Amino acid sequence: MNNKKYCDAMAELLYYLKGIDEQEIAKIPIKLIDYFKVNASKDYVCKFDYNKPLKELNLKDETKALIGMIYINYICENKEQKQRILAKLNDNEKKYQKELNVKYNVNYLFKHNKCTAENNEEQRALLKYSENKWYKKIISKIKNWIIQK
Repeated sequence: MNNKKYCDAMAELLYYLKGIDEQEIAKIPIKLIDYFKVNASKDYVCKFDYNKPLKELNLKDETKALIGMIYINYICENKEQKQRILAKLNDNEKKYQKELNVKYNVNYLFKHNKCTAENNEEQRALLKYSENKWYKKIISKIKNWIIQK
């Protein structure tokens, strides 16, 4: 069920949790921590400086998602703080979807394809295609018939 990248992310998460205050870790359910311990990759080695902020730790995206989920669900002090974080996540998702919409806009894709189709037609027009005359076709058929005998 768990693939390698999530197992590695759980190993990073457990390593990250070692640098957090015991009061904060006490808010996380023991069953959830046990789940991470059971499913964490045993051979993944991660080392980072606990003194650096989270942005500078060069963690995997999956690890950041797990940390965010834990923070929102268990560590947040009040609803206002949780709503602020959820609003920020929602804004980020909207920005991402907008970028995807611009990048993969159907109208843009068809305009782009139309330009390439016009270029292909121009290239075909540049090629010289000469069809044999009818009398040359007859002569070549007669030659082939004679050669075969």
